[in-house]
Amino acid sequence: MKKLIFFWLLVAGYWLLNQGLALACPGCNDLTKFGKDAVQAMRFGKGIAWSMGLLFAVPALLIGTAAAAIVYRVRKTSRMQQNESV
Repeated sequence: MKKLIFFWLLVAGYWLLNQGLALACPGCNDLTKFGKDAVQAMRFGKGIAWSMGLLFAVPALLIGTAAAAIVYRVRKTSRMQQNESV
């Protein structure tokens, strides 16, 4: 079991440290073209981070809002039915 865990840790480390995989992303590939201009590269990286955050947050927000609306309606309906039966 320990050998299997060690193997997967080595594989994950290789994937994380392999720059060729990072260049598969067009944004990461553009980031490497900036070279020594670290400020511009940092701004570019922050822009990518914000766009990815928004891309992940919007669907979660929409699904969460729809789920909250459904729960609210179900609870409201059940309360109304309990009040009518009393």
